[in-house]
Amino acid sequence: KKMKCDIRVLGFTLLFVLTIHGLHFESFWNKTSHFQLVSETAPFPTFPNETGTSTANEGSQIIPIGSTWYLFYREVNYKSLPAYCNNVLPPFRIVVRTSTDQGKNWSAQKWIVAQPGPPNTPDECGIVDGSAFFDRSTQIWHYLGQCIARVGGWSMCHYSLHGSDPRASIFVPDHYNPVVRGGQLWSKICSGPNKTCSPKTVDEGTPDIVYKNASNQAFYITFHGFDYAAKRSYRGVASTVDWHTWNTSGQNLPNDAIFSSLDCNPWKVNWAAGGCVGGGEGTIAVDVDENGDQVFYQLIEA
Repeated sequence: KKMKCDIRVLGFTLLFVLTIHGLHFESFWNKTSHFQLVSETAPFPTFPNETGTSTANEGSQIIPIGSTWYLFYREVNYKSLPAYCNNVLPPFRIVVRTSTDQGKNWSAQKWIVAQPGPPNTPDECGIVDGSAFFDRSTQIWHYLGQCIARVGGWSMCHYSLHGSDPRASIFVPDHYNPVVRGGQLWSKICSGPNKTCSPKTVDEGTPDIVYKNASNQAFYITFHGFDYAAKRSYRGVASTVDWHTWNTSGQNLPNDAIFSSLDCNPWKVNWAAGGCVGGGEGTIAVDVDENGDQVFYQLIEA
């Protein structure tokens, strides 16, 4: 099984490609397999020989298709934003590079996946920190990321491309964008008694497309949220079959946050005053145990 770790060291992001030798993650926990370093890559510059903003070119995700590995990541300061964005954030877009030697080397060329749209679109001022997914059954690439306009805060936008090669063309923005508005999912997830999170939680972002369920054809996606009043962050999960209608309950969904400060406060970490605020960006690996049951492993920022 191939694993990728995105590790932050002293403010710089290095891309470490690791291989785990073993049939299942269980072999790692019982110490019958191990991770092996394959390569180490410094952050990619926005332009050749440009290093000033390369540490922001992160949020990496590797998807193997055949013998080619596709590396998706965000890229900053590739141009100036229009005045109407009022410096809401630096100009971000999503690009992809390739490797044909299992991550030892990456292509010098990059291809644009998604970038800020024209005026008065939900992504007019930036697209960042998303997740790519190739649906083999339909031969469609999907990209779901955080998007922002001149007003309104963070939302999530969806882009797609037909065909197996994500370099073929820039992905097409969904005409339903933003497919998720800030607070749209969290207001449902956190509504009701005995919930871990507050209905005031907003800012759905850093989505992770975990998998597509073959039975109901639904995509299961996790995402973060933040309660500005309580200063607490969460990670939740929802499903969709069409990228614009969403389920937060039923279909084996927990209808509550899947990670909060209650999970990380007991960790053996010297948290700042007030303890752990909760979870941020995260990714889930899906495995199958010896009984054939799915097992989910979450690596999360806290």
